[in-house]
Amino acid sequence: MEERMLKWFEYDHLPDHLKMVSIPFSVLAYALCELCEPGPERTVALRKLLEAKDAAVYDHLPDHLKMVSIPFSVLAYALCELCEPGPERTVALRNLLEAKDAAVRAKLKPGC
Repeated sequence: MEERMLKWFEYDHLPDHLKMVSIPFSVLAYALCELCEPGPERTVALRKLLEAKDAAVYDHLPDHLKMVSIPFSVLAYALCELCEPGPERTVALRNLLEAKDAAVRAKLKPGC
């Protein structure tokens, strides 16, 4: 099963209390890929599931990590308002999500 979006449902890098939140979403993402044929509907289902997972994990973050995410959320909203839907916007949002995840991971490391 080749699905590029599954990388967003990995959880090994998370601390234990966030893994417990993320694991059920990962299980469901893999089940969706087994049950649904590749195509736009499966992509939408995975994207919506990813949004739900991110919200659930975000809810369990300490306040100092939530503060790291805010500027990225503002930029994502602006991108969606300013750019027409299409591959360029998708790439920009994906890169922004990767940058946000890297910033949060950096803050999760001891000493940050």
